[in-house]
Amino acid sequence: MSWSPTDPAVRPSSLAALAVALLLVTAGCSGSPDATPEPTPEPTTDRPPTDATPTTAGTATSAGTATPAGTDATTSTTRTERFPTTTRATTGTTTADPDEGADRVRVENGTLPVNATLVFRRVQALLGVDADPPVVRVNPSGYHRGTPDPDPFAELVGLARPAGASLNNSYAAAGSADSVILLFQNTTTEDVPPEDLAVTLAHEFVHVIQDQRRDEAGPLFPEELDADVRTALTEGGAVYVTQVYADRYGVTNADGNTPIDTRARHYRTRPPWILPVTAEYYFGARYLDRRLDGPGELWGAYADPPATMEGVIHGPGVEPAHSLSVTADAPGWDVTRRGRQGEHVLRAALRSELPREDAAAAATGWGNDSPVAFAAGNDAGYAWVVRWDDADEADEFEDAARRFADRRGEAVGGSLRVTRPSSGTVVLLMGPEAFVGTASVTASDGNVTVTADPPGRVTPDRPGDARSPG
Repeated sequence: MSWSPTDPAVRPSSLAALAVALLLVTAGCSGSPDATPEPTPEPTTDRPPTDATPTTAGTATSAGTATPAGTDATTSTTRTERFPTTTRATTGTTTADPDEGADRVRVENGTLPVNATLVFRRVQALLGVDADPPVVRVNPSGYHRGTPDPDPFAELVGLARPAGASLNNSYAAAGSADSVILLFQNTTTEDVPPEDLAVTLAHEFVHVIQDQRRDEAGPLFPEELDADVRTALTEGGAVYVTQVYADRYGVTNADGNTPIDTRARHYRTRPPWILPVTAEYYFGARYLDRRLDGPGELWGAYADPPATMEGVIHGPGVEPAHSLSVTADAPGWDVTRRGRQGEHVLRAALRSELPREDAAAAATGWGNDSPVAFAAGNDAGYAWVVRWDDADEADEFEDAARRFADRRGEAVGGSLRVTRPSSGTVVLLMGPEAFVGTASVTASDGNVTVTADPPGRVTPDRPGDARSPG
């Protein structure tokens, strides 16, 4: 049995892809910047006052009835007109009265302390497109944080979400092509600083426009692109556009941080289990912020993205992913594949036991990786095969991986062993002694073979630590 970690069928099984679901049930796509929102300073005099204009489900007519937003058909256009092939970033501000015309954002099940229509129009202008306004639904009943299924691999590498762990956000949000849902936990719309909520709405409105463009104009990304890179550029795109929005309209959160500042802080301070997703938001936004002259260029960046998360983290100029094919020779074990994890997941795993700077340095130079799972009954073992750009990078990772394995093995009460089957390949063997104690690895030119004895047989002194060229 052999496979390549570039197989599209296996990408969604990466830890980062699995963690997206965890993020949605713990923090939402976007939401409160910290556990407890603080009072927001009064707006400066040059800040547009209409940001704080309350938005309701409809606008009262002279007869005293509520008129639903978006009923005037005179401004409708075709989707092809709204999404031209080439767009430009729009400069300047929206001056039209947001309470006039057809394209208004309707708010259901509550009111908001911000003018959602104005925020939506500003996001449209920044992206240089027109789109259908969504419905914003307020859910004051809170959200279920969810309980993740056990994941032995995540537990072994230090990325399992601890029981009861959460990010303690006071509210969360999720946006799709036709709606934005705001979920409030132990708080109300009146308790959230208007500027924080405006930034959250701007983020979700980017997703509304992304989804509408995808639905009507075709895929945003090349079909073969890694799922983690898609997430990084999708969520990072929303953070980046919101950053431009915040800069243009003078919006910051209570402590003065901009959206990218906030994501950077999250990446520095949050626990390892959420770092794979936190990295996608932060590095995706940073990648776009460093390379685009304005949000109108976002669609072009999506059409020509970096191939891996290494490219998102380090930018243009990194080497393409090295070839890597893993073969398993393990009678009695059920062998499955998890798909490429990426530099960001490797870095997050190392951070569970090593200082942040050490983890970042050790993960730099990543060339490709492929975790392989070996299951027998209740036992689950893993061989995390990592190929490096050169022998020096592999040396640095091997040293860090041995320190990680020593500490992690004590933490989980399991067996972890590092082996170096070639000058450019390092493998982390993890799991029960029945697997780790019998496994051996050989490698040459990106072709790696993991061999293990049948379950129940332990042979401690198997070859596999010796280095060979490749």
